[in-house]
Amino acid sequence: MTTVHTAELPIPVGAGAIWAVLVDPAQHTRLDDSGTVGTPVTDDLLSHIGQVFTMNMSWDDGTEITRYRSDNHVTVFVPERSIAWMTALVGGRPLGWT
Repeated sequence: MTTVHTAELPIPVGAGAIWAVLVDPAQHTRLDDSGTVGTPVTDDLLSHIGQVFTMNMSWDDGTEITRYRSDNHVTVFVPERSIAWMTALVGGRPLGWT
């Protein structure tokens, strides 16, 4: 069974400004309200399908904070139109969510 979650939020800026945030992993903390997304391991901007970028992450279960890294495999890249990535354990294959 596939579960899909979607959300929609009008943003009063041009597509280029939104795209600039999406392709820059250093800006991804701005997209994350959960506080789990940290800083990127490298400074590379996202630019193509197959690219892998690694992020510092954290998980707070209410008792302790676990810090870890995740690899993210770019699966869709249409400049200023569409971008997607799948999360994986560092060095592993994608875990199945985009």
